[in-house]
Amino acid sequence: MRALSFIGLTILLASDAAAAEAPVSPASTIAEASTEIRDHQAIPELDAAIKNARFVLLGEPWHGDGGAIALRSDIVRYLTIRHGFDVIVFEADFFAMHRGWQAVADGGSVKTFAQQNIYSFWSQSKSAGSLWSFVDDQHRNKRRLDVAG
Repeated sequence: MRALSFIGLTILLASDAAAAEAPVSPASTIAEASTEIRDHQAIPELDAAIKNARFVLLGEPWHGDGGAIALRSDIVRYLTIRHGFDVIVFEADFFAMHRGWQAVADGGSVKTFAQQNIYSFWSQSKSAGSLWSFVDDQHRNKRRLDVAG
């Protein structure tokens, strides 16, 4: 499991792939580097910062910053496709998220799940639209990408 997290509306990414590549100690599971991503040109710095981390946290300047939400959505897509992260964790009700995601697994709508369980600036804003389209595409094409809280 590689996970992305929106804890404190930060993104946590986590992955088992990194664990399979090397022995894992608690200190090695979290990227020790900190990289400020200001634009799409910073991808090499992001790759260098995460290395084989199993968890990646993406911060934010403040809740509801549309530009930051859009950029983090792009980073989530990149890290999922390029590095195999397959869990996105949001700051949200753990039990509601678990039950809601089970409904998606049973054929429910990703969009409805997000609207019912995740803060509106993440679930309903135009800035996050590409994230939910990506999650829906992954789900419809049977690619592993779980959403949790």
